[in-house]
Amino acid sequence: MAKKRKKRATVTNTESSSQAEKSVVDISEVNLRTVGPVTRLRGIMAMVSERVESVEAKLSKWGDENAEALAISQAVTSVHTEIVSILEQLESLELSGFSPERKSFTAKTKEGDHVSVLEKYRVHYEDLMDRSLMSDLKVVRKNDNRGGLILETTSGQRMKTAASHVVRLSQPKAA
Repeated sequence: MAKKRKKRATVTNTESSSQAEKSVVDISEVNLRTVGPVTRLRGIMAMVSERVESVEAKLSKWGDENAEALAISQAVTSVHTEIVSILEQLESLELSGFSPERKSFTAKTKEGDHVSVLEKYRVHYEDLMDRSLMSDLKVVRKNDNRGGLILETTSGQRMKTAASHVVRLSQPKAA
């Protein structure tokens, strides 16, 4: 049985002082699995910051007795300063509205829908079908078990594509 971990996050001084004027997500109040990628990364870095801060505190106590522990403590303090800087930069990135491009998109299609092959994937299918025919294709069959779609042109030519390589059209394109 997996042990459930508590979600903890620290609030940096810059975040708490300017939270009223900025509209960043309070990472201590949200589930990091369901937020956007930038907010999730900011939450992860806040947890890293908390861990490094804990290590820094232990090493500084040990540094009273050992010179080597003091040197390591100073190095960890430097790392913690960089992490705080990264947190501030991630907050700025979040406020800018940036979100990375999704890795893939699976079109919610069903048989009978009209789709278009995404431009960046058309090169994969040029040997099967002319590029000009890839703008309006009808889904003839959706392979749920094996994945992929069987598409057909208005002239009856068919080809198989990955579901993530197409986008559903709101209505068929007029010729």
